[in-house]
Amino acid sequence: MTSIQEQRARLRLNKARASLEAARALMVAPTWDDAVNRAAAAALHAARALLTLRGIRFTAPNAKIDPEWRPGMTRAPAAERFAAETLTALLDAFERTAPAAGLPADTAQYLRTLAEDGHDADQSDAAAFDESEAVESLDTAERLVAAVARAVLGDDAARDATSPLTVKKAEA
Repeated sequence: MTSIQEQRARLRLNKARASLEAARALMVAPTWDDAVNRAAAAALHAARALLTLRGIRFTAPNAKIDPEWRPGMTRAPAAERFAAETLTALLDAFERTAPAAGLPADTAQYLRTLAEDGHDADQSDAAAFDESEAVESLDTAERLVAAVARAVLGDDAARDATSPLTVKKAEA
């Protein structure tokens, strides 16, 4: 593991925690779908953290990611970072990596379910989720993020959920 990989993994875990906070804030009617979507985003950020730490790329085979791209710039359709092919590649890579990281065997299936629910919550024309389903999604995402944080940071660092996940400066 390189220092850069560790820093990027920590940044992705920060995003996961921020998405969990957003999901918690949205746990009121009529925003159940939005809470489910943010819970799914948190789980996906955590999955990316684990893959980043292990140096595993998960982009679709023909995806052309432009690291210089910024919001407002035009982008070729093939370069979309969250295309269905890229999401599938991320989920498949996580499924292959999770057992070696010591995560429970069903973690990858929970991630897939959260990703599908998040997509449904975002794309459906009518409300797709009720309060109990949103609570279940948030609980599942919280457990998944915590498990990945333990795998990425180790038990001691991940145990203190109140401390921010800060990026350590690389030694010069």
